[in-house]
Amino acid sequence: MNLIRRLLWPHRGKISPARGDEPSSTRIDELLERRTTIARGTDPETAKMWHKLEAELGREPLPATIRPRPVSVRLARPAIAFAIVVFLILAGELWTHHPEGATYTTSRGEHATINLPDSSVVTLNHTSALTVEPARGEAGRRVSLNGEAYFRVHKDGTPFVVSTALGSIRVLGTEFNVLVRDDRLEVAVLSGVVRMSAVRSGKDSSVVLSAGEIAACQGGGFPETPLRIPSLVYPGWIHGRFIFYRTSLLSACRELESQFAVEVKLGDPRLNNETITGSMDNTNIESALSALSRLTGNRYRHENGAYIVF
Repeated sequence: MNLIRRLLWPHRGKISPARGDEPSSTRIDELLERRTTIARGTDPETAKMWHKLEAELGREPLPATIRPRPVSVRLARPAIAFAIVVFLILAGELWTHHPEGATYTTSRGEHATINLPDSSVVTLNHTSALTVEPARGEAGRRVSLNGEAYFRVHKDGTPFVVSTALGSIRVLGTEFNVLVRDDRLEVAVLSGVVRMSAVRSGKDSSVVLSAGEIAACQGGGFPETPLRIPSLVYPGWIHGRFIFYRTSLLSACRELESQFAVEVKLGDPRLNNETITGSMDNTNIESALSALSRLTGNRYRHENGAYIVF
C-alpha cells in the first residue's frame, strides 16, 4: 500500500487522500486505471513504462537484500581505471628519476650532492662527472668517477666500488675522497679502510689505506705507499681551501682555473713538472695565487685577462 501510495501521490498538494482516511482498494484501482489511461495516451514510451509498473505490482515483494544497481558498477570502473593510471604515472616518475644508471656532472665553480639508493652520499667537486651503475645485488655497488668527489658510503654488507680511468677503490662502509685529474689518481681516507688497486699489463697492484692516510697513483704506474694526510681539514675543497699533495704546479693552476673560471698560465715550461704540497684559501683568486707563489717561490701577474705564474 505504501508503494502504491507513493506512486499515486509523488508530490504533496496535487492528489492526496483525505486526512485521517486511507483510500479504499476500489478508489485505488480507479486512480490507477485513470493514470494508466492518461499515460498511454501521452506517448508510446510512457505506455511501456506503465506496462512495466503494472507487471511489477503483480510480483512478489523484493527480498531484504537488494542487488547493487548497475550504475554503481559503472562508477567503480572509472575509479579503478583512474587509480591504475595514477599508479603507472607515479611508477614512471620513480623509474625516470631513479639515480641508478644516471650520470651527474658539475661545471666550473659548481658542487653537487647525490643521494644514492643505498643511503650513501656523494659530493661532487667542480668539473666532475659521476655515473651510478645499476645495482648488482651481492656483487656490489658501483660508480664511475672522473674529477673529484667525497664519498660517505653506507655499510650494508656489500662492497662499494669506485672505478676511474687509472684505478679502482673498494670499500664496505667509510668516508674518503677520490681525485682523478691530469693522469693522476689520489685517494684519502677519513674513516674506515679502503683498498686502492691498479691493473697494468695484466698485473694487479693494491695498497690498503686506513683512516688518516693518503696515496697517489700516476697514469701507467701503481699506487704509492700511503702517507699521512697533510692537513686536518682534508679534503680542503669542502672546507673552502685548496690542499695540494705532491701536486704538479700545472695541475694546481688548472685547479684554480676550474674553481674561479679564469685562465692561469705558466710563464716558463720548466715549471710544468714542479710539485707542491700545502694548503691555501680557495675563496679568492688573488689570495690563492699569492699563497701559491709563497709555496713555490714564484711570482704571478695579471695580463690580457689571464694570470701568469713565472
